Amino acid sequence: MLFYLTPLWSTLLARFVLGEPITLLRWIAMAIAILGMLVIFRADVGIPLPERPGDWIALSSGLLWAVASILLRADRNSDAIDLLTQNFIWSAIIAAALLLAFGRGLPGSPPLATYLAQLPWLVPAIILVVMTGVYASMWGTPKLNPGLVGLLFMTEISVGAITAAIWSGDPFGWREVIGVVLISSAGMLESLWDLWRNRKAQPA
Repeated sequence: MLFYLTPLWSTLLARFVLGEPITLLRWIAMAIAILGMLVIFRADVGIPLPERPGDWIALSSGLLWAVASILLRADRNSDAIDLLTQNFIWSAIIAAALLLAFGRGLPGSPPLATYLAQLPWLVPAIILVVMTGVYASMWGTPKLNPGLVGLLFMTEISVGAITAAIWSGDPFGWREVIGVVLISSAGMLESLWDLWRNRKAQPA
């Protein structure tokens, strides 16, 4: 949950680093999105404070993505293919380093044959789904306000809730429906407002 505070960090950084204004509509959209997140996660007591290492990792991940969106916005001439390639190269290097440093002797680790058996479906899934999603992120992020990018990324919560209900049998009732609607509405609010304002400004 702490990761999805990204819109807040992105909006503040965009204001102080890039000089982009923070509109009232942005504050409303962030409030709606965070409310939807709390509804889906059943966080009746509000956003939890970071206590465990995983909490701090989630919080720092959101901050790092906010910084990344600011850097992408500041350098709009970067090629999305180059960014995609660098992303996977550095991800592989960091993952390998972490595996070598902390992966030995972990209890319950499946044998290598188990991993190899998953490759026939895993490789196409990575190419068609993961790489496509990362490319879209690298291509679209420089074109949008970082705060809006953070709001759009919160739709991951909606997708996760729906797929968990379909594939894992997790409950999906009115609470989840309301949360999905709130988060989706927050992501579309500014775009729909700009569309309406542009149409209104056009001469009849």
